[in-house]
Amino acid sequence: MKILIFDNIETGHHIEYVHHLYNYAGKMMKDDVFIFVLAEGLLHNHKDIDFNKYANIQTVAIKEEENYKIKKGIFKNWRNWYHDYKLLRKYINLYQPEKVVLNALFHFMPFLAFSRVGKNLLSGILYIIPDRKPKNRSLINRWADKVRLFLYAKGKIFKHVFLLNDTEYPSIYNKMYNTAVFKYLPDPYVNTPTNIQTNHITINTQKKVFLHFGGMGYRKGTIDILNAIQLMDEKELDKCLFIFAGVFTDKDLYQAFIEKITMLKKKVEIIHIDGFVPFEELAYFCSQANYVLVPYKNVEQSSGVINHAAKYGKAVVGPAEGLLGHLIKKYKLGYTLEKTNEKTLAKFIKKAVNNEHVPMVDGSAFLKNATPENFARIMLNS
Repeated sequence: MKILIFDNIETGHHIEYVHHLYNYAGKMMKDDVFIFVLAEGLLHNHKDIDFNKYANIQTVAIKEEENYKIKKGIFKNWRNWYHDYKLLRKYINLYQPEKVVLNALFHFMPFLAFSRVGKNLLSGILYIIPDRKPKNRSLINRWADKVRLFLYAKGKIFKHVFLLNDTEYPSIYNKMYNTAVFKYLPDPYVNTPTNIQTNHITINTQKKVFLHFGGMGYRKGTIDILNAIQLMDEKELDKCLFIFAGVFTDKDLYQAFIEKITMLKKKVEIIHIDGFVPFEELAYFCSQANYVLVPYKNVEQSSGVINHAAKYGKAVVGPAEGLLGHLIKKYKLGYTLEKTNEKTLAKFIKKAVNNEHVPMVDGSAFLKNATPENFARIMLNS
């Protein structure tokens, strides 16, 4: 079988997912032919992935000039979605695969649902689970979600729509729309050694270590964490070490973020790693942390951050609502806050600093199905 994996995004979890799919395709599906069509930056700039291993895999780079994004203007998002759809359709027509796999569906919609390039051809991931959104969202937002779900359920091109890390809503949506298209997909952790060390960073484990990593920005509650630090007194801050590691996604807020970090470094110990963090270095941070902060605004989806935390038995601190809150509470992965803002975070951090007990969590039940191999097997063999 000829299988096309298409991913024109080169940041965040897309790197991890391509890594898992690539290794599984090469090791476990040697009788199939794979074509990985990937963003040029993803293909060439990440040493964590060895793209030259397997004879049954061909890689194709999507050039930066072909993978452009419209920055401004009316209907900017719709124009970008249509551009991405046309780009995908181009490579489907070029390689004529029997199966297509996408690491994200949303930004090809709604055009993908009406495509005639094939029937039951395509499977992909849906990150935002509509019914996990806050209950107070607008009627227009609710209506738009129902339209999208209907298109996923009835679009002839779709083989499977994977709901990331949600075990409940695939069966609910299948029953609601009389279909079998929706399917659970575990969010995989990264296989890294547990005895990791890094040469250029030393973490003072005599202090309480609070880690915030991955994509950072307004939706991730990053600014709330910085504001929470400002609410704490000097005696409490002397007991704290904060690590911020990853890519700041809100370009408009980035300068304000840097200025605030620089100012706060005069009051408290902060380690800031700006940019993509290699898997091994990330593992080291997780192994040394006491708490992993995930005060996200986008609660309707899961996060790979909680997988990393669970693997190293570290307690996460996040919202009580949405899919994220559901997972934290169901699997006892840490602490949930009814409202995630600077005041509730500061209150939690103060309490944690003054508590001699360092919590550990048992993430084994949560991670049972979240192996990279299981993730790739479901994606490629469904």
